[in-house]
Amino acid sequence: MKSTQSWRWSLPLALFLVIVLAGCRDSPPPSVDAGAEREVAPASGGHPTVIQAQHESIPKNKGLGADLRPHAQTSEQESQPRLSLLIWEDYLAPEALARFEREHGVMLLATEVDNSEQLKQTLSSRPSDFDLIVADEQTLRELDDLKLLRDLTPALLGDTFPETESFLAPAAVRGNRRSVPYLWGLTVLAGRSEVFRSAEPSWNLLWREDLRIALLDEPSDLIWVALLALGHDPATATKEQIDKAADRIERRFPKLVERMRDPISGLDALEIGEVDLVVTYNGDALLRAAQNPALKVVLPKEGAPLWVDSFAVARDAPSPELAQRFIRFMSSPEVSAETSKTLLYASPNPAARARLEPVLLANPVLYPPEAAIEKCRFVRFDPGVEKHVHQAIIRLVTSDRGMAMDSGKAAAPTWRRPVEPSPVD
Repeated sequence: MKSTQSWRWSLPLALFLVIVLAGCRDSPPPSVDAGAEREVAPASGGHPTVIQAQHESIPKNKGLGADLRPHAQTSEQESQPRLSLLIWEDYLAPEALARFEREHGVMLLATEVDNSEQLKQTLSSRPSDFDLIVADEQTLRELDDLKLLRDLTPALLGDTFPETESFLAPAAVRGNRRSVPYLWGLTVLAGRSEVFRSAEPSWNLLWREDLRIALLDEPSDLIWVALLALGHDPATATKEQIDKAADRIERRFPKLVERMRDPISGLDALEIGEVDLVVTYNGDALLRAAQNPALKVVLPKEGAPLWVDSFAVARDAPSPELAQRFIRFMSSPEVSAETSKTLLYASPNPAARARLEPVLLANPVLYPPEAAIEKCRFVRFDPGVEKHVHQAIIRLVTSDRGMAMDSGKAAAPTWRRPVEPSPVD
């Protein structure tokens, strides 16, 4: 998942435990950030009720290349059909969006979220507000279990189900009846170039005491890479091996939550010299390294967590046909290739890859060679130990009473001002 798949198992219970502990200490309630929505007690129907916090402004969205502050719409814009997306931050190619708007006479509404818990909260509380969701395979399966997704219509999608690599097949939701792959990526290491001069790329670098480290705010990925560092296969790990991995994380990072960052802030900390090494996503890191030669991105020799982000249509989508026209547009070889070049995440479409420059296809962190990709797996523990992994995550993230309390907020929708860049070539 791209940025962030965060805390998909542990957060609800972890938050409950921290709230209880905070209440025992008579602590004041956490503040609500300006411009965000906050969750209140569930309504009688069992779904969270969300109220809008007062705000002065909404920040710019660099990924869309436009100012997201509320503004007056022209009468022509008001009459345009609208397509509402729920998606990770900075995860769309601006030129592709502008072209779709022009060709289809629509206005796109993008609501961006930081992690999967926020995405699920937002869709659950406002299921009829969104047409299209982009999320990782685990999050989409959870949304499907909650009956928040609808079947796709093959006649509307055309040939947008390309033959993908076999290692990506597990990402399909109901055999691609409810999802179409968008981009795929890996959880990797990024650091100052000098860190890797005398050390081979390995997850064991996380346990070097001389390095200042920022971790991705995804505890299940951290347990996975700790198992890799110990030489275990995470997909078949035993309870004893999971305990050993969790204990190793806790000893190295006793204040774990303080070390955890979303991908953007982690890379920010790396660039300004606050940390030497960060666990992050390959596309975000490659974009930074392209602008800063002092940074290097590596795929550890042991392998890495693999994820696929896909399109899905919301159950109560106001414009389901338009949503599937957008999926068809974004999945075309031309646009998929442009998106991959812009965001530096890998396209699952072989026809799109044929349009990419050789230098991108040869990048071992973006498109790893076969021997390396065989060591990269979806983060799926054996069903017999899933509960044990969940308990280990709870222990890790609640051991630090300073855990951030805003990871599960619902996101505030924001209108994107239409942009007019040149169309995708």
